[in-house]
Amino acid sequence: MPGAINIPVDQVRSRVPELMLNKDIEVIVYCAGPACHASRQAADELTAMGYSNVRHYVGGKEDWTQAGLPVVRNEKPRAAA
Repeated sequence: MPGAINIPVDQVRSRVPELMLNKDIEVIVYCAGPACHASRQAADELTAMGYSNVRHYVGGKEDWTQAGLPVVRNEKPRAAA
């Protein structure tokens, strides 16, 4: 998804603080689809870390692409605002 940063759930604690300094930033977590629960775990972890604007997109990438929304591939990694 455009603007997405791929962070596996087991790396949230170690990688997020260096990528997202602002704990009030809007963070939307998602998985490949609704059957995956890693995004819910990531949302819980982010909330526990003090991020205050965390949302969980249950439909995930599956829902996004079925809706015909844009997908970006091979985007260069970057830090969040």
